[in-house]
Amino acid sequence: MHLRAATFDYWETLIEEREPGAASLEKTASAFYRQSSQELRLPPEPTFEEALQRRLAITRERMTGELLEVPLDHFFPLLFEDLGLSAATNKVASRKAVHFITERVHEVTVVLPGAVEFLALLKEKGIKLGLVSNTQIPPVQRQESLRRLGLLPYFDAVVLSSGFMHRKPKAVIFQEALRQLQVQPEECLHFGDSLSADVEGARGAGILSIHVKTSLNAASTSEAELVIRDWRAALALFARLL
Repeated sequence: MHLRAATFDYWETLIEEREPGAASLEKTASAFYRQSSQELRLPPEPTFEEALQRRLAITRERMTGELLEVPLDHFFPLLFEDLGLSAATNKVASRKAVHFITERVHEVTVVLPGAVEFLALLKEKGIKLGLVSNTQIPPVQRQESLRRLGLLPYFDAVVLSSGFMHRKPKAVIFQEALRQLQVQPEECLHFGDSLSADVEGARGAGILSIHVKTSLNAASTSEAELVIRDWRAALALFARLL
């Protein structure tokens, strides 16, 4: 294999939550309500929570069943429309909600040990790097978070489902990364934590994939042929191979 590029998943591959579940949309949206309900004159909390659960169920069906993304800047206008907010209030509330959620997610996020050093090694070896991530966070906010975490400079291409609108394991999102990196599938490796979205998804696009199990939230077992359990150990291995 002539390796010219590598693509990476984001969540629980390069970064993880400081506390499991802290970044869930259900939890962060509820926190937003508690902070902003009086200012925005939102309905009572039970009404908000009921509408939130209904909208989350619809959203999850679209994301898991149709593999189509529902970014936060689409999700919240729909939620506030469900709650009967006026168009003007909806616009303000949605903008505030997206900002609050993305900031909260960034606050509870930490880069996994050795991940930056691994990216730096590949970059030093002249390998093009891409990020291929399923995320509801809009591209501008996600890229800002990547910058603040010190990850953005390593990537030559960033393909986010919130901008591309298709979700892994669809082959098209991997193919878009290959197009931006200007490489063929057989010249690329993909690193990701999900067997279905990353390992099987990359395989469907003709890309060899490595199952990443470095997150504290990762299960101990894996059915994948190639597995990384520690970025620092992977760094030592790839330093000898490249």
